[in-house]
Amino acid sequence: MDTTHWGREYGVMLFKDALTGRDLLWHFVKSETNALYAQGIAELEEGGYEILALVMDGRRGLAGMFPAKKVQLCQFHQQKTVRKYLTKHPKTEAALELKKIVDLLAKTDKETFEGVFGAWCAKWDGYLKERSENPESGKSRYMHKKLRSAYLSVRRNLPLLSTWCNDVELGIPNTTNLIDGHFSQLKRMLRSHNGLSCKRREKLIIGFFEASRSAK
Repeated sequence: MDTTHWGREYGVMLFKDALTGRDLLWHFVKSETNALYAQGIAELEEGGYEILALVMDGRRGLAGMFPAKKVQLCQFHQQKTVRKYLTKHPKTEAALELKKIVDLLAKTDKETFEGVFGAWCAKWDGYLKERSENPESGKSRYMHKKLRSAYLSVRRNLPLLSTWCNDVELGIPNTTNLIDGHFSQLKRMLRSHNGLSCKRREKLIIGFFEASRSAK
């Protein structure tokens, strides 16, 4: 499940079945909220669908909305989050090593990734805790704030980054690429129909999703 936007106050939240590729449910939304995702899952279950697992991005607090369900966080989004903090070309040795480790996330198994990440954490523990003090205020702060943010993001999400490994028989995707690619296709279609009214655009979007649902 994921949401895409056109501008700040117009978007579509989509729930897609990874096993069949069918679009199951969609809502037009002004903003992406955890409550709306929970509402969508409840609607699907009320309609008779069995939710084997949820694949989502790392939106804060969203996984916690579904404590009784298997949740896989998108590994691609985790890599994007780390790149956001460290940039594509980190300057420090610690940041370079962390980026290389996270780049391995979708290419290795759970045990290997957790092992190399744990080794990195142990190696750079003191470096991550280094602080500097403002002589005027007397307050201190972490010296490597962006590196810490990247590290904490991985540490916080680690339990949900390899759910697919724990239940291989379910065929859980490790990314939301299926739905991201679907959104890209939708946006390309809409670009060829510039100038549509909001009502006409929504009609095209609904037709796009309904075609996916009925084609399988």
